[in-house]
Amino acid sequence: MLKKIYVDNYRCFVNFEMELDRISLLMGPNGGGKSTLFDALHGIRRLIIENENVGDVFLKADKTKWIKKDTQTFELLIEGNEGIFVYKLVIKHDPDKKNLNDHSNKVGQLIRHSRRRQYIQSETLNLNGKPIFKFIEGNINLYDDIQNSESDFRAYDDTRSFLSITVPRKTDAELIWFINWFEKLQFINIMPQLVFTNSDEATPFLLAGCLNFPSWYEYFSLEHQDKLFDVIDCLRGTISGFDSLKLVTAGKEKILQVGFKNGQEGKKDSIFFDFSQLSDGQKVMIILYTLVIGLKDLGYTLLFDEPENFVALAEIQPWLMELNDNCQDGSIQQSILISHHPDLIDYFGADCGKWIEREPLSHSRVKPLPSISEYKMNVSEQISRGWTE
Repeated sequence: MLKKIYVDNYRCFVNFEMELDRISLLMGPNGGGKSTLFDALHGIRRLIIENENVGDVFLKADKTKWIKKDTQTFELLIEGNEGIFVYKLVIKHDPDKKNLNDHSNKVGQLIRHSRRRQYIQSETLNLNGKPIFKFIEGNINLYDDIQNSESDFRAYDDTRSFLSITVPRKTDAELIWFINWFEKLQFINIMPQLVFTNSDEATPFLLAGCLNFPSWYEYFSLEHQDKLFDVIDCLRGTISGFDSLKLVTAGKEKILQVGFKNGQEGKKDSIFFDFSQLSDGQKVMIILYTLVIGLKDLGYTLLFDEPENFVALAEIQPWLMELNDNCQDGSIQQSILISHHPDLIDYFGADCGKWIEREPLSHSRVKPLPSISEYKMNVSEQISRGWTE
């Protein structure tokens, strides 16, 4: 699981460091940096897994406005595979080109630098202090599991992560584990009004806002049929009248439909509705429980951005209990949540809370929460009174 993250020169983060637990609840005022932390992790995932150009992910505008530095640094400490992985990424933002006629520069350098504004200056990965790979200024050293090195070759494109362009060998088991960990880093910020009804292709990763939930569900139902019963059984006990989910073929696409029963004697057949016809709260509950139940024992790290939105007060507590149980027994590898909701704050805050805030035009910092015993009231009430110092 992700044990620690360090970020420097990214938006409101300057020499920012945070330790994380199996369950971590990020709290604090708006603008403190909670969602920025998720954006940084998501950006690194886009580089490693989706092979995106660094200039499309980490923009020059993302540098911290009040410091003058051309490099951004990201460092992750991840526990797993019987060790501690340390991944470090340094991104260089070239300054504006003003001296292209300076003949002291080599022609090749002029051409190379004139075609880019952001590039990866260095990217390294270690396990228990031993290198797995080093990618520095385009030069690569790749080590296998017995610490043999293939060196002195250059990346063809230093605007992309080395991990996104390499093909791991059988002797690169440690590298494979690390890449698989990033593949299972799932970000969840549900926008129920925008979630599609149709699936045109099964996909293993949810888009921002869970917009492609039907496509993800199609993938899940094909790859993990054994888990469908548990998901459906849980939803039947959670959502009033819920009976089933199904995908109906419509031309080249499939439509996600939800079946309901009214429970009256003699009326046993379900009535199906397109997913888009459900209330926002019903959509959110289906997505939240499908993820927490369906992804058990698959090695996922789940990052929830305000999961309580659109959910009734009586509905969020059972879901929190399910999430907590699955994280504590290890069936969900790790969960990181952002919330302002008093139920989440009181449920997780005392033991798992991380308070993040910053002064105007200053950088974010993690501060300790107030002691519950000092005021003898819930964490959420202390926060509402402004007692967070």
